[in-house]
Amino acid sequence: MSSLRITHRGAEGTTLAGVRVDGAEAEALRACGWRYSRRRAKWYVPSSQDRAPRRDLIARTEEELTRAGHVVLVELEVLPQPVEDLTTWHEVRTSPQDAARRIERLQRRLRATARDLAGYRNHLGVTFPPARGAEREELLDEREQLTGRLRFWQAVEQAHLNGAGATRVDRRAVAPGDLVEHRGRWHTVVRANRTTVSLRSDSGGNWPETVPYHQLTGHRPQNR
Repeated sequence: MSSLRITHRGAEGTTLAGVRVDGAEAEALRACGWRYSRRRAKWYVPSSQDRAPRRDLIARTEEELTRAGHVVLVELEVLPQPVEDLTTWHEVRTSPQDAARRIERLQRRLRATARDLAGYRNHLGVTFPPARGAEREELLDEREQLTGRLRFWQAVEQAHLNGAGATRVDRRAVAPGDLVEHRGRWHTVVRANRTTVSLRSDSGGNWPETVPYHQLTGHRPQNR
């Protein structure tokens, strides 16, 4: 029999490759709580991303596959504990700007997941129908995982803001002519976009520098 590998990593969750979806072991895997992803071409444990590995489920799976004659290797990446279990938020070694960047990225992925669930028409006029069947189940799992990670990083960001005097720049309050702080220096805003600001170049060039909001660490309105 073949050698199989059960892997648990933060962003990927718990996965297993090498077992056919219609193979003899498939029913045993489903009974243990696994699902098969045709998009990823591997088995996965729902809602296992960015969480501690479910060692009981992994142990049952290893036992079932070993009984079927396979050699099973297990690789586990232990994740940091959830923010609500931390003794202090300082244990989350990241800056407020990094937390904001992660929040923005997760919100963008959640919007894409919602789009795929509901169906959409792209810029070329091609219509993609709402997800159905196994694809819908996988997207629902992904939405749950992303929502949990978003709550985590929102809590981390809020802890930074509450505990260290850090600031978060409200993009709705930024306007051309304002001053914003970026990498320890203050710059004049040339244009305020939805996700970025254009800053006057320090070198005096004609091209403004474009910076994401989450990299800003201070804001002074023009009329202050």
